[in-house]
Amino acid sequence: MVFVNYIIAARLLTPDDYGAWSIVLNLQNFFVIVACFGIPVVMTKKVSEWVSDNSSMARSLGSALLTIVVVSSAVVALGYVILARTIAVDLYHDERLVSVFRLSALFVFVSALNMAMSALLQGCQRITAIAKINAVVAVLWQPLSFGTIAAFGLEGALLAQIVANALSAVLFFMVSRRALQVSFSSAHSVFRDREQLRSLISLTIPSFLSTVMIAPAYWIGRTVLVLDWGFSSVGQFQIAESLSQILLVIPAAMSIPLLPMISEQHARDAGSVGKMSGSLLRLAVFLLIPLSMGVMPVLEFVIVNLYGASYADAHSPAILMFAASALIAAGTVVSNVIFGVGRMWDALFLNLLWLVAFLSLVLYLVPLYGSDGLGTTYAISYAMYLILLLLYFRRKFGVDVARMGLYASAFILYVFVYKVFLLDASSYLRDSITLGSVATFIVVGYLFVLGQEERAHILAFIARRD
Repeated sequence: MVFVNYIIAARLLTPDDYGAWSIVLNLQNFFVIVACFGIPVVMTKKVSEWVSDNSSMARSLGSALLTIVVVSSAVVALGYVILARTIAVDLYHDERLVSVFRLSALFVFVSALNMAMSALLQGCQRITAIAKINAVVAVLWQPLSFGTIAAFGLEGALLAQIVANALSAVLFFMVSRRALQVSFSSAHSVFRDREQLRSLISLTIPSFLSTVMIAPAYWIGRTVLVLDWGFSSVGQFQIAESLSQILLVIPAAMSIPLLPMISEQHARDAGSVGKMSGSLLRLAVFLLIPLSMGVMPVLEFVIVNLYGASYADAHSPAILMFAASALIAAGTVVSNVIFGVGRMWDALFLNLLWLVAFLSLVLYLVPLYGSDGLGTTYAISYAMYLILLLLYFRRKFGVDVARMGLYASAFILYVFVYKVFLLDASSYLRDSITLGSVATFIVVGYLFVLGQEERAHILAFIARRD
């Protein structure tokens, strides 16, 4: 449904306004992460560990962490309002963005609350309730988004986001009150317990630092792009990124139950986490890499027909972003495992290495190649990041990752060969090579990447379908 909103915005906004909206999205995501201060991940982990054994402790922890988010999100949103003019005029030299950034501050407040409420329900493992609320809000978001954008333009796109997130936060809070009886009065016991506070802080600080790196890095990448190539180029890249996020739907859905499941499993039997997560990682790599390869030849057709002919140039960075999204999706499994077992400082170090690689590539490639340079930055930096995660996985959990690493490396090589030699080739040649390559990757992945247990699961699933 979020994907549909991107289409609506692209159809109703000019390419320049769509690019400006992309800048606003990334900047407000950064402020949301600052407002949350790493608490949602910690909330899911701690509540899931306590909810079945000590519901009163889970209630106190959830209430305390929620109280912190309410206060911090209000402070951060106010700071965003104060900085709005400086960012709009001094950095982007665009007076019209002042009001947009100030309206975006309201989104920061409601979105931070929404994330905290959702994390609380994840910790309670109310996955069905989360899915139902998300579905209801997403359905209502479509007509609201169309109406507000048509009426108010760029500000209307933000207004629809604010209303949707506020509705979602209210519904999440109503369910959490029934599930855990959270209330601000229940937080006092945690705030009085210094040992408990130190334990929470020791988790939230590395969680915050590891997540806060990503949003500003994305924003910096787009800012370099807009300063060198203009808002229209950012709009083209936003199309490429939003389309590639289709690949992240499955891992995003998996991450909702995965983090609390890993946390609970680690608390009960730490030795079994490696086997379970290794199996999930192999399946993710096997499924997502051939899928991303298969859609590359049709990207230009899809972009022109969904978003409009003015965004046709987005198909080139879209190829790179589909490659990056496949790698991000696989890395999401490993990241959830790292957070689930409480190794927050390890996640921080790995993300810091990614940040250095990403920013270095941005400063070199984006001024030279525009949106293609930013897409290449994503693909290369996340390939390096996945390799680091796989090496970490092997060392900490004893999972054999050599074949997965070779498989991912071969995929990245294929993407750049496709981009250089096949992008402008005849459709017959391009489609034939793509079909053969996808089939080869499926066979190689099935025989050499998947373990015997995963192959048995796939065969059983096919047998049930028949």
